[in-house]
Amino acid sequence: MRKLFSAVAVFGLSSLLLGCPADGGKTGAKTGDAKTGDAKTGEATDGGEKTGEATDGGEKTDGGDEGGEPAVKGVDISHVKKGQVYVYETATEMAGNTTKSTMKYKVTDVMDGKLKYQMIIMAGDKEMAQPEAEWPPAAAEPTGDAPKTDAPEAKTSTEEVEIAGQKWECMVTETEANGMKSKSWVPQKNGTHTWPMYVKSVSEGNNMKTTTTLTAIE
Repeated sequence: MRKLFSAVAVFGLSSLLLGCPADGGKTGAKTGDAKTGDAKTGEATDGGEKTGEATDGGEKTDGGDEGGEPAVKGVDISHVKKGQVYVYETATEMAGNTTKSTMKYKVTDVMDGKLKYQMIIMAGDKEMAQPEAEWPPAAAEPTGDAPKTDAPEAKTSTEEVEIAGQKWECMVTETEANGMKSKSWVPQKNGTHTWPMYVKSVSEGNNMKTTTTLTAIE
């Protein structure tokens, strides 16, 4: 029962874890052929066909074709292969006792900058497979003003760690709230979060300490 409790606790933790003025006196110099001055507002209207081509008050709008948000840089998951299984071991210390459990993340598909995976919680010898999910998760659609939250202030740093036989450049995040201290090591590539979602996490407080660590990649 304690193993199942530890696994469910880790499952909850894992679920948590973007104008210039005209040229003076030339205004109206060629009214006969629809070129109203050399102010360059739209270069030459010619009856309105080229409006918005070069405003000289911004770079070049082309009616908005070159506007909009820049492309979002994809994450680097070149080290990930379909079929890989990332194995995590969790140790929970409580009331002088230590219980251990195992959890796995199986990569079911790898695409350009994203992947699909299935989390598997081990309850003894039994596998409790969760529904397939995509990572990174799609951004949620805005639904109005964001709700106010009392999220704890996070302390961040970078650290290189060796886990599961590999070296990982990690963003380390530490928080403290309601008597609980949490610390997580999130791997990065080129300053961007990469897979797996984390390689280690520690939560401590209220007479309990839980440590989850990536132990193998199969």
